[in-house]
Amino acid sequence: MKVLGPDTAIFENIQEMNDWFADDEGSLINFGNIPENWQLEIANAYYVYHDGISDYYYEYLPLELWENPQFIYKAYKILTDYIHNGSGSLSWNKEYFSFPGSFSKKVINSPEFLKIIKLSPEAISKVGMLDFTKDDFLENVLKANWEAFMYCPPRVKKSYSCVLKAVSIEGSCLEHASSALKKEKAIIDAALNSNPHALKYIPKSIANQPSYYLRAIPALVRTQNYPQDSSIDSREFHIYPIALNIYTNKQLEKMIINFEDKVVRRVLWSLWCDRSLETDVLLIAKMKHHFLDTLETQ
Repeated sequence: MKVLGPDTAIFENIQEMNDWFADDEGSLINFGNIPENWQLEIANAYYVYHDGISDYYYEYLPLELWENPQFIYKAYKILTDYIHNGSGSLSWNKEYFSFPGSFSKKVINSPEFLKIIKLSPEAISKVGMLDFTKDDFLENVLKANWEAFMYCPPRVKKSYSCVLKAVSIEGSCLEHASSALKKEKAIIDAALNSNPHALKYIPKSIANQPSYYLRAIPALVRTQNYPQDSSIDSREFHIYPIALNIYTNKQLEKMIINFEDKVVRRVLWSLWCDRSLETDVLLIAKMKHHFLDTLETQ
């Protein structure tokens, strides 16, 4: 092994690389048909990511490889496949591989960059101080893999224009927006329009307002295939979007009177029943009437 710095070493040859992967990781990497020097440096990138300090590898990596978009993409593709196919110790947590160091401008401006983002959303953290508002950069990144928003720098998550663009593409990006922007009406509306499941990321004080839940809850219900005959308590009605769990049973009791859609009322009634510890038969019958506007017992 060649020592690059404190707690950081790399393989010096292919045999040394294969021995370590066979003995320590339990399986070899399938490199396919790429040059041996690429194989060695991709394995070194994995080894340093696994157990080392990335700055030392970043300084060591030859310029012609650091600036080569195909090499960086191949590193992500090969190591992502290796990890997600259950090989190596990193597969235990299904981690994303993260190439040591930042990306060069040649890599960021190449077609391979978005392919890398698609493989590993964490790769967005490699772009340094790039201007995310320039051109369609953020839009293209999030269309390739919206989960990349989670790894964007804080300055992006605090930017009104960036957050609005992000939630318009995928409402779940709202989870990672700054607390202040999560309260902005235009941002909330855009998030709910693109994905009603974003309801679970809206501050509760806002999610409890009829102007939001009267739109979001029916939209959530429509994301699943419920029987249209709401008079029958089918098991399908007891499978509901996780976002509905932001509401307590007491809140459901208050808001139900604002809904006319019988399927929505049946779904909320099923949720109330499944979470309730109530054993009083008369009270349950009263609640069923309250939710379903019927005197039938459950």
